[in-house]
Amino acid sequence: KDFLLMAAVLRMVGDDLEKPLLISVRQLLKVLGSDDGGSNYESLFDSLKRLKSASVVIPNESNEISFDGLLNYKLLNNDQARTVELSVDKKWAQLFGVARWSAIAFDKLAKLDKKKLAVWLAAYLATHDGKKPIALIRLYEASGASTDKRSFRRSLRTALEDCVTAGLLLEARLTDDDEVEFCPVR
Repeated sequence: KDFLLMAAVLRMVGDDLEKPLLISVRQLLKVLGSDDGGSNYESLFDSLKRLKSASVVIPNESNEISFDGLLNYKLLNNDQARTVELSVDKKWAQLFGVARWSAIAFDKLAKLDKKKLAVWLAAYLATHDGKKPIALIRLYEASGASTDKRSFRRSLRTALEDCVTAGLLLEARLTDDDEVEFCPVR
């Protein structure tokens, strides 16, 4: 959810990362592909809180770059609708450039809305060229999954199918040697 929300906001603000985005909560849920219901409102505000308090540290050869508060938000209530004002930290513009911060097609990613592992997997595999398979254990550890490996294996197969169905991967499979072979969309 957090990744999808951040992707949606970055897409909507485009070249103007510092300019606040004013959007109704209902519209934002629609952009995320969620229904207008109480649990979705709650989930959205939980994601906003996590993104506001999140920190990312990126080390490089000489030092580190730190990003605190990936996404700022302010809830505004007016007579017509609940509105939220969103703004992205200026440092993100320096890191991602303008408008084309991700090669992942947002509309395809949004199709995976409630499929958390598939959203994570699509983002993770987008950073790989698919020439070498990725070990299941590596994905298990990187995902932060709390299930046992057997359950993760089953969930991973489903997530790979979901990524192919959504058009985020051309093909993908889990081999008998517990490696993920895939062909990314380029």
